[in-house]
Formats: sequence, structure tokens, C-alpha cells
Amino acid sequence: MIEAPTQPSVDAARQGAIAVFGLIGATIIAVVVAASTTTEIGGVTGFAVALAVLVAALRPLPVRSYIESLDPLPAAAIALFLLGALIPASTGIDIVRGISLDDFATLVALAMALIWMATNRSSWTVPRVAVPLLALIAWLLVTFVIVGPSLRALLVGPGRWSIYAVMLIAAISWFHDRRLRWWFVGVLIAIAGTQSLIAIWAYHADWLIDGFYVGIERFRWYEPLFDDVPGRATGLLGISSNFFGAYTLIPAFIALGAAVRSRSQWMSAALIAAFAVFAYAGILSYTRMTLVALLLGLIGYVVVARPYRVVPAVVVIVALAVVATPIVSRFQEGNNRQALAGEAGQTIFDNPFAGVGSGNYLDAELESGGDVITVTPHNSFLLQASESGIVGGLLLVIAVAAVLAAAWGGSIPRRAGPGVMATAAFAAMGAVLVQTMSNNLLHIPPVATQFWMVAAAGAAWALAAGGSWAQWLVTSLRPGTSQ
Repeated sequence: MIEAPTQPSVDAARQGAIAVFGLIGATIIAVVVAASTTTEIGGVTGFAVALAVLVAALRPLPVRSYIESLDPLPAAAIALFLLGALIPASTGIDIVRGISLDDFATLVALAMALIWMATNRSSWTVPRVAVPLLALIAWLLVTFVIVGPSLRALLVGPGRWSIYAVMLIAAISWFHDRRLRWWFVGVLIAIAGTQSLIAIWAYHADWLIDGFYVGIERFRWYEPLFDDVPGRATGLLGISSNFFGAYTLIPAFIALGAAVRSRSQWMSAALIAAFAVFAYAGILSYTRMTLVALLLGLIGYVVVARPYRVVPAVVVIVALAVVATPIVSRFQEGNNRQALAGEAGQTIFDNPFAGVGSGNYLDAELESGGDVITVTPHNSFLLQASESGIVGGLLLVIAVAAVLAAAWGGSIPRRAGPGVMATAAFAAMGAVLVQTMSNNLLHIPPVATQFWMVAAAGAAWALAAGGSWAQWLVTSLRPGTSQ
């Protein structure tokens, strides 16, 4: 572990590269062994190689002293917020309707954030950038009363969005500390990288346990790729392949930004390799909009940040990942997004003021007897407007626009210093938003958690780079106080 990939010592950067390339190598070895023997032997081999690499790479580094140097509550909360998406296979066991055992790590992180806020009242404020999100929560409480109170509606509506609001407000304060920003980057890449390597392993090893696929989901029997590929990568998140593809986007762009920011060739190489893992795992999800979002985000990042020295590697990585899979053929298939949007539009037209209630969209569609049922609009903004009315949908649009503006920063130097990372955060959020026009990603906890956390980090990087928008948006609502 190192403070940041900007000026690491040669030994730390080299050990980091050993760890990254070693883990990729362990995955390749495990796939080869599984192909020639059994999946179980391949898995054990890969795990043993990965463990040996990690011990060899991390042992010489002052990992313990580095972690101890961090503010403990924020550091633990950041890790747990991100680890909340790593619950193996998503148990789905409800504590009450709207909260399951999978939320345990997130709730512990939330408690840590609230304790920190209660005991460090002078260290945080409510920034302007969080106001639209808070307004959305207030409106959800109004619709909760109007549509019909229920514990589930309270938890999946105001409750879930309150978690993101606390996360955003606390993290903006935490990320004024440069070390905590880089801690977030390291934990994000490590956790998402683990999931991505597992997904790649599962795809190439045809991972089966008692006849059930793990880490991938099969194409449906009537889909063209059913007999051509093992399936679609999902990792161990217990979410659909579409959502897993989106899960890889934010860490991919943050790894790319950190590679551009780094002054060490070792660290840049390791981070580019991490980007390759995320890009390939995302493409193995066979989600068309993941590929579109990745390409559009990359084009935007290259045009704005002009990271000339990494462009050739990035182009080659994405091209090879696309060529190595038949994902392009997926664009020849039809989709039902227009019909889903039409059903959502009708729901909004029928319930324009308060919507059908948080978490009630599918039930409302079943009751209406429409042509398309039992599926969401596959669009975060349409889903929000359907469940909380036009006002709720607009407030979500404004909340997202606010964090985008904060990360953009306004006139920041985007090709040097923290501006590089602010632009990477902006590109990461932009990529997720491209895909959320086809999948309701802001309602999927593993993806939404990444989104609001990287929004806070992006605002902090833009502020550190002197961005004028960031300075106003991150400033406290209370006159005379700022951060």
C-alpha cells in the first residue's frame, strides 16, 4: 500500500506492479489448469498463486503503518461502503422488506459515518452539491405519506437515498484529506479488481458448483450466443450481467486516471493492467451499453485530458477485448427498451404528482395489466419519476447534474495534478449515466455506491485543482463556513 500513485518509491511501485501482474497471471494459470484438469484444481492453483504473490508483494511494504496513519473511522467506513458490494452471491435474505443481510456492511459503514459526523461537528458541513439529493429525500417523504405508508416504501425510498446522502456529505469532507482520497482509490480498485478477476476466471473456466454456474449467467436458449460462449460475467455480486458490466466502469476510469497521474513507470504499467482487467470483465458481461459507455467515456477523457502516453495501450486493450469476444454481434439483436420506456411514460402520465410509491413500480405494472410487465423501465430517471412523480424524477436529474458539475470543476487544469483525477471521475460518472439510460443503475446498490463515492472524490479533486464550480458547490450552505 502506498499513499498515492503520484510519487511512490521505486520499491513500492515495483511491488505494486508485481501484485497486479501476479494476480492477473494467477488467473491465467488457474484457467489453463482448469481447462486441462478440473475447475476445482484450477481454482485451488489460482488461489495459491495469488496468495503467494500478495504475500511476496505486500510483505516488504509498510502496509500496517500506512493504514494506522489514516483517520480510522473514515478509512473503515470507506472500505465497508465499497465492501458492501462484495457479499458473495448476494444472499437476498430479508431482515425486513427493503433491507437484507447483504446490506449489513453498508449499514455498519453508515453508522461509522454518523458517529464520525457526531463527534467531529466542526469538520463537516452540508455542501451545496448535496442540496438536490436532500431535496429528493424530502420529496420522497412527501410521496411516502401521499401514496400510502409502508415500512418497505420507507426503506427503499427515503431510507436508501438517505444512505447515499450521508455518504456524499461525509465523503466530501473526508476527501479533503489527500490520503483518504487515495485510500478510496486503492480500496475501489482492489475490491472491484477482485470481482473482475473472479468474473474472468468463471467465464473461461466454466465455473460450476453442483451443476449451477457461478460467476456467470447463461444466455437464454433462444439467444444467438447461447452455444457460442460460456455465458455472461456477473462476478459474485448476485446482480445481473448488465449491472456487473456497469460495476466495472468507474474503477476502470479511476485506474486510468491514476495511471496518467502517476510519475512512476512501474505504477503506470500496473494501473493500465488494472484498467485492462476492468475493461475485459465489463465486455465479458456482454452488455451492449457497457461497451458504448466505455468507448464514449474513453473518447471524452482522451479529448479533455489528452493522456498521450497511455492512449496507445488503452486503444490496444479495448480493441483486443472487443476482438477476443463476439460482443459486437450483440448489436444485431433487438431490444425492448422503447417498449419499457413507453410503459414508464404511461405510468408517469397516470401518476404525475406522487408516482406509484418507492419500490412499487413492478406491482403497479402488474395491476395495470399493461403490455410489458414485471420489468423496470431500465432507466434510472424514468423509474424515479414513475415511483415519485415528475418532481422526483427532476430532482434526481438535478442531483446528478450537481455532482457532475462539481467534478468538472470549471476551468480547472485537466492535464496536470488533481485535475487529471477530477476528469477521470467525471468520465466515470458520465459512463455510468450513459448506461443508466438503458439500465436503472442508480437504483442498484453496488453501482450506486460507487457513483456517489466517486462523485465526492471527483469534487474533492476538482477543488484541489482550483475549480471554480467545485469551490462554490462544495462550500457550506451556512454563511461564513467553508471547507
